Amino acid sequence: RDRSPSRGLGDVYKRQDVARILEAVDRPNCKACIDFGAMEVAGDTIDGYFEVLGDKIVHTHFVDVGGGTTHLAWGDGERDMRADLEALMRHGYTGYVSAETCDGRYYQDPSKATTQVIEMYRRVTAEMEAE
Repeated sequence: RDRSPSRGLGDVYKRQDVARILEAVDRPNCKACIDFGAMEVAGDTIDGYFEVLGDKIVHTHFVDVGGGTTHLAWGDGERDMRADLEALMRHGYTGYVSAETCDGRYYQDPSKATTQVIEMYRRVTAEMEAE
């Protein structure tokens, strides 16, 4: 008997892996999350995730990525927040968006990273709404 955490389904890194897991589980309440860090490492895109998973995506780990580090506060990496928000909107995404700031640089003062994410999100969405 397979006692691995994946229950024999293997590692999940790419959108096709997520689709495979959802098909194997085959339950209507089992949905998908786009983790922007894992997505970037796998070389995937938001559009690619929606192409394969569509309305099964109900949550995003909305993080910045850069220099080989994932789960950064927005502004500390290289992703384009506006482009990412526009991609989500293009697909009619209305699910959850959570910011993860899990890099060690944030451990001493996590509220600073959270504030940085919130301020950037407010600025970028205000710019988008003004157009």
